[in-house]
Parts: sequence; structure tokens; C-alpha cells
Amino acid sequence: MILTPHLLVGAAIGSKIKNYWAIFIIALISHFVLDAIPHWEYVIKIVGVSGNEFLAITVEALLDILVGVSVISLLLKHSRLAKPALIGAFFAILPDGFIFVHALAQVFFNWNLTFLDPLINFHHQIHFSDGIDFLFWRIIAETAVAAAAILVLWQTRRIIKKQK
Repeated sequence: MILTPHLLVGAAIGSKIKNYWAIFIIALISHFVLDAIPHWEYVIKIVGVSGNEFLAITVEALLDILVGVSVISLLLKHSRLAKPALIGAFFAILPDGFIFVHALAQVFFNWNLTFLDPLINFHHQIHFSDGIDFLFWRIIAETAVAAAAILVLWQTRRIIKKQK
């Protein structure tokens, strides 16, 4: 799944839960749940790519993160829920962050961070994969997840405004 839906779902979790440990756990779990459903993704394999390919993927990922954080900021700016929402967003993309660090170490430093292998293997095993490419439906599923998270954030914003 691209990063924006992960960020939005994590932010929705953070906006609804008051305990930071619960945000951490549920947002982290949400990443794997979302990756288990059919979805579109622009990065299938980041490990083993060349330096130029890695940089191109990194730029795509940073733009993706910028979109997600911008939407979250727009919806929750000046809100007391902005901080827990951003914390939820961070932990919702953390597994992909570990994959990025693993690939970065391999591509540019030729290091093999084997301590990350169990997480990366689990992430790969849980990740939705099939031999048939239903790109249209994968994009629809991803859009539906993002739209649902935006709806939760929008509702949260309206409730906060009414309380003021």
C-alpha cells in the first residue's frame, strides 16, 4: 500500500485514542492489516535495486508522505488532536521505514542489517500478493481506505470545532 493511506489510518487511530501506547500498538498493527488487503503499490521490491532506482523510489515515497501529512495537517491544524494523530501516522508507516533503512544500508553502504530480517520477512509474508493483477480494484480498495480515514478525521475535526 502506498504511504498516504497508512498515514491517514494511523492519524485516524491517533485522533480517536487517548493512550499513546495504544496508539503505538494499534497504528503499527494497522500497517500489517492494510498490507494484507488487495492494494496498489508503487514499490514492490526495494531491496537489491541500484542507487538511482533507490533515489527515485525515495523521492516518490517522500512526495507520498508529504501528501499524507498535508491532508492530516489540513484537517487537524490547530487541534489538540494533531499531535496524537501525527504520532499514529508515524507508527502506521514505521514498518515501511524499517524496510527503507534496510535497503538504504544495502544500496549505499553494502551493509546487511540482518537484525531487520525477521520484520522484513514477516512484512513480506503478510503482504497481499497474488498472480492476477486487478489493478483497478486495488486502486479502488486503496482509495476507499484513504477516504474512510479522511472521513473519520473530518468528523473528528467537526466534533472538536463544536466543543469550542
